[in-house]
This record gives sequence, C-alpha cells and structure tokens, in this order.
Amino acid sequence: MNINWILKKMQQKKYRVDLDLLKGIAIISVVLYHFFSLLNADYVTNIHLFDGGFLGVDVFFVISGFLVAKGLNSQFDQGTFSLIGFYKKRVARILPPFLIVCIFSLALGYFLVFPEVYKELSKEIINSLLFKVNLYFAHNGGYFSLSSSDKILLHIWYISILIQFYILYPVIYSFFNKFFGNSKSKIAVTLLSLALFILAIVLQNKNSSYLLTQTRIWELFFGASLSFYSNNERLTNSLKLKNGKIIHNSLFTLGLILIIVSIFSTSLTNGQWLVSTSFATVIGTMLIILCNVDINTKLVTPFAILGKSSYSLYLWHWPLIIFILKCKYTNDVALILTIAVVVTLFSYLSYKFIETSKITNNILVNHYMYIPLYVLVLTSAWLMSHNDGANYLSKFMNNEIKIMVKDGPKLDEKYTPHNFLSLNGTSVEQMGDQKETPHIFFAGDSHLEHFVYFLKNINKTPIYVLYMRGVLAYGDEFANLKAQIIMGPKERKTFNSLFTQVLSRLKDGDTVVLSNRWDGYAMFYNKEHNLESNDANFKKFIAAMISDLQQVVRNHPNLKFYVLSQGITLNDKILNCLKINLNDSILNKVLDSNECKVSKDYQAKTRITIDHALYDLEKNNRNVTIIDRNKAIELGYGFYRTVDNNVPLFFDQNHLSSHGGEVIGEYIMKTINEKK
Repeated sequence: MNINWILKKMQQKKYRVDLDLLKGIAIISVVLYHFFSLLNADYVTNIHLFDGGFLGVDVFFVISGFLVAKGLNSQFDQGTFSLIGFYKKRVARILPPFLIVCIFSLALGYFLVFPEVYKELSKEIINSLLFKVNLYFAHNGGYFSLSSSDKILLHIWYISILIQFYILYPVIYSFFNKFFGNSKSKIAVTLLSLALFILAIVLQNKNSSYLLTQTRIWELFFGASLSFYSNNERLTNSLKLKNGKIIHNSLFTLGLILIIVSIFSTSLTNGQWLVSTSFATVIGTMLIILCNVDINTKLVTPFAILGKSSYSLYLWHWPLIIFILKCKYTNDVALILTIAVVVTLFSYLSYKFIETSKITNNILVNHYMYIPLYVLVLTSAWLMSHNDGANYLSKFMNNEIKIMVKDGPKLDEKYTPHNFLSLNGTSVEQMGDQKETPHIFFAGDSHLEHFVYFLKNINKTPIYVLYMRGVLAYGDEFANLKAQIIMGPKERKTFNSLFTQVLSRLKDGDTVVLSNRWDGYAMFYNKEHNLESNDANFKKFIAAMISDLQQVVRNHPNLKFYVLSQGITLNDKILNCLKINLNDSILNKVLDSNECKVSKDYQAKTRITIDHALYDLEKNNRNVTIIDRNKAIELGYGFYRTVDNNVPLFFDQNHLSSHGGEVIGEYIMKTINEKK
C-alpha cells in the first residue's frame, strides 16, 4: 500500500492512527498465533510465544463495533441514515475479498486436499456465505481441536459474528432511536451491552463459548457503546485537565499493557475459553479508543500499514499456510520463508486490487455483480458437499485402509471359528485350533476387534475372543453404568456376563488379555455422575476404572492377566495422508505425501496418564502384566511408524488396519509366550 497516503491521512484531524495501531497489533498477534499453531501441529516448530495471540480478534471486535456505531451516530444525528445504504456499504467492504478467497480455496483444494477435507471445505463455504459458520464450527470440533489444520476456513468464524452484528445493530439502534429518542437510545444501547455481557457469562461453557454469537457479541456492543462517549466533551475535558495529560497518557499506556500482557501470558487449557479470558483485552482496547491520544507518526507507521490492510491479511493467511504446509520442502527454513512471502504477496494484492480497488468496487458492488458471484460460489460448494467431496485426489485413494477388519482366506475346518458362548446376540468365539481347549482369553472393545483378522487368520493358538464396540464392563462400576453413549446398560451387562462366564471356566495359570481404548470411557463416567470434562474428573474416572480392573484380577488370583496399554492417536492430516497413493500422480512431486509414514502420538499426555495408572495396577498385583502395544511400531524419540511395506498400519485415528492388527498382534502373542 501507499505509505505516503498513510502519512497524509495521519495528518488529517479526523484520522485516528491509534485505531490502525491497535489493528496492526491485533493482526500480528492473530497471524503469529495461527502460524505457530499450524507449524506446531505439523511438528515443524515447538514455539509457544503467542499462545494468547487469538485475543487479537477481541481487539477487532471492539474496534469494529466502535467504528460502525460511530458512523451510524453521525448519520442519525444528520438524518441521513439509510438501512439499505448501510448494508450496501458493508457488502462492498466484506464480500468481494471473501468471495475471491472462497473461489481460490475451492480451486486449489480440488488438487491439494483429501476428499473428506474437500467436503468439509464445501460445508465451511456454505455456512460462511450464510453467515453462520461460527455455529457450524462450534458444533463440529470447535476452534482449538486437533483437526483444525484441515479446517481451511476456520478463521471465518470471526467474519460471521461480525456480519451478524452488522445485520442486528442498525435495526436495534433504529428501533431505540424511534421509540426513545436520540439521547435515550444511546443509554438503551449501553444498558443492552451490559445485559449481553451478563448473558454471555450466564451462557458460557468451556467447550464452545469461543465461537458462539451469544457469548461473543457483547464485545461488539461494548465498542458500539463506547462511540457515544469517545467524543463527549465533558469526558474529554476531564481527561485533559491541568496535569491531566499525564492521566490521559497513563490510561492509554495501561490499555496497551493490558493487551500486550494478555497476548503473551494467556494460554488456554484444552481450548477452554471463558468471557473472563478476553475481558482484560477488551478493557485495554476500550481505554485506548477512549483516550484518543496523539501518537508519533514515525513510531506507528509500520503498524498502521498492517492495520489498514488487516482484513485482507486476515482472510488470506490461514488458508495459505494450510495449503503451503501440504507441499514438500527441502528444509524448515524454506518452508517458513515461503509462508512469509506468499502470505504477504497475496494480502497485498488482495488489498490493492480487490479490497480498495475502485475498478473492482465499481464492477462488483455498483453493478451488483457480487450477487451472481455469490450464487455461483454457494452453488458450487453445495454440489461439492453433495458429491462426497470428490476431487482430483479421489482416484488415488488407498483401498488398504478402508476396512478395519478385512475378510481373510477360507480356513480349514480345523481353524474355522465357532461360537463358544452366546447371549443377547453377542458371542464368545473360539479361534485358532478348534480341536484344542483354549487357555488364552482375549476380551475388549473395538481396540480388540482390530486384532480379529490376526487372531482368526494368522494365529493358530486356540483362544477365546469376546469384543463389543464402545463397551468397558469388566467390574461392577462400569458394568452397571446407565449412561447411553454408543452402547447402553443392556450391552454392558451382556458383555460382563459373558466375560464372567469365560473367566469361571478357565483353569489355573490360564491367560486373560484385555484390550480397550481406555480413555474413551471418561465421557461415560462423566455423564453418569454429571461431571464436567476436566483433569480432576479425569483422575476420578481413572481411579474408578482401575478399581474395576483390580476387582477382577483379585477375584481370579490364579489367572494371568495381560493388560494392553493405550494405543497412540494420529491426527487427521497423517490419517488422510495414509489414505492416498500418489506414485502415479504428478502431485507426488508437490504434495508431502511421504511424511505420514512416521507420526507422533497426538494424545501422548492422555495416553501416558492412563499407562501410569495401568503400571501401578501391575505393581500392586502379581498376576498382572502390562504390555506396551506401541513398542511394536515405536521408532524412538516419541515417533511411531504408521506404514509397513507401504501398507497403512492404521484404519482411523486410533484403530489399526487389518495389517496393523497383524503386526501388533504378533508382537503381543510373542510377548505372552516369552512371559510364559
């Protein structure tokens, strides 16, 4: 952008350089927060300098509310307000650059993202153009989820709330102005702002509040209320009394400190945002706006430039970083430099030729060409979403990963499984050699099921196998849970009954192998006991789970129990990478499709917590041995292989493929035999 133009604007009395300073700080914090978040998710970096950078959005909210309300105040005072004119102006400001970003994302995403992600992108565009994508994301993983790196338009949640405010505020203010008069309407808006703030506190929850209109719109209304008092002569004079300049500048400095300290000191635990998280930033922004101090032009020019172009920079940086991260790079330095250059270039071009271009605005806005463009983008996204996200990469899908337990070859009668016990449609199967009595009993949920191909087709040792998806019911605590999540009380009691019957038939010295997704049952426990999801209640869940396991092993002291550790968890990017084979595509030279062969555990903290509890169980019971299933694929330094001879070891984020079940299943059987 033209620096001389900025400098000229700074000399104009009505131009508020402090607002562009604020926007510059805000966009830097947001971009750097997103930058490091995405790079950390890909293990390119492990830097956490800007964990509170998301608070920059709060600055934007307050400023946007202030500027919109200030413009409306002037129009109402002069009797020139037009609702249609207001909406047209907002459309001219918001829609053209955003439509271009949508078109760009759909076009590039067709080649660079996996079908599931492309389908998700289509839904994001639809909800964005309907101005409700914040609600969509709130009910689909949230803002801070592990899978956010594949939500290409996640950042548009802010735009949706902004547009909702643009729709609501002029109508509300017009209503107040008509029925209460000009002066009282300002008081009414102020009272409404306070009411919305209180409502946000009442309605807030730790899981979705960050994205919800009812918990965020108060910030915009706070900014709107501030517009009534920022030019109040009485208030202004009180800040500029004799020696009042010191107070004036001190309040400005305090506001700046509140914002900067919040950005560098705030860090959310598990993405749990509350109103109080943003309060200091909102107050800091309001103080700066209210003070309206004269600022040294040379000092703030770089921030003013960024502030002026903040909308374009905000729109482009997130999808560009995601797309760039999907490509191959020689080293991390090249990757980071590419991101910096590309984001800067696209943002500049967008600002100069779309956002502020007289030609673009004349064609798109004055001639209403944005309407057919809007319809075209919305229709295209709808068609893509109803075609399962089919795109260029669809034809390169790896079929090996599509089935968790594939069919094996026809077995000899000697090894063909038969039902040993049955109850309510659930069976205990005997696998392996049918002519021998099993002395090994495998039991568990879907994290046992993914070993079934191996146990049925590869293993020849006679074994009993009992599995039921979504069920943990070894002891009384969990067997008697009433909560209905995946499975209900009937299924849990069925499993427990069959489990108990098999244990009673085993002989002294026989082996029992337990395999579950242990942490997956915290939600059952919390629902049953009406508990929130937090660290303290997770410990309660673990204690209850271990108590159940202890009950079983102590009731059967002559049986040998082998408990499998928690399995590792992949993120969506790694998993999607496993789903394609690009050897025959030109994109094999562009996309970083080989990086998925190695992964870290994306839920390592939870897994380690569970495993520590299991090892304590082993320590306290002589007949318990913990088998770390992950050692079969461990590479060291916290990394695990996800592919074996180019065949995926995983079916989804935490379940093994048939081949993965074979690789780890062999390790488990080898470990058991060695322990004997």
